[in-house]
Amino acid sequence: MVAMPQTEAPSPDLTGYDMDALRDSILTAMANGAVDADPTKAVDTPVIAAVHSIMNPDLLVNDQGQVVLIHEKPLPDVIWWVDYDPDLRQLIFVTVAGQIMPFGLKIHDVVDAFLRFARVMYFIEIDETGKIISTNERRVVVRKNGEGV
Repeated sequence: MVAMPQTEAPSPDLTGYDMDALRDSILTAMANGAVDADPTKAVDTPVIAAVHSIMNPDLLVNDQGQVVLIHEKPLPDVIWWVDYDPDLRQLIFVTVAGQIMPFGLKIHDVVDAFLRFARVMYFIEIDETGKIISTNERRVVVRKNGEGV
């Protein structure tokens, strides 16, 4: 697999964000099961609809530790980081607005084995013909015993 060059604008300036408070609000929202009514828009709720409820993405991994999400529609908001919990087999995307968007499917054993060691996820948006529209990469936080690492 070849890493794609970044074609989108640089990452937004996240100076001043309180990461601990954001994580606490995200975990609270997940525990409460809050979900937006409109899955195509990021609005003022902590949890937005799962990626699999609005599109059919492909999640790819390889033995060099690369993780790629290929999607055919724009994501509802800019992704800030990716959170993976190997105990729950949950993959979650955290947006720059502080909302969380679950992947929507339980992660299988083979993919889990690679995600546990991932540090970066590549996002590739394609059109209906398979042509690449944009690429991006985001940090992956892998939880160990309930803690982010």
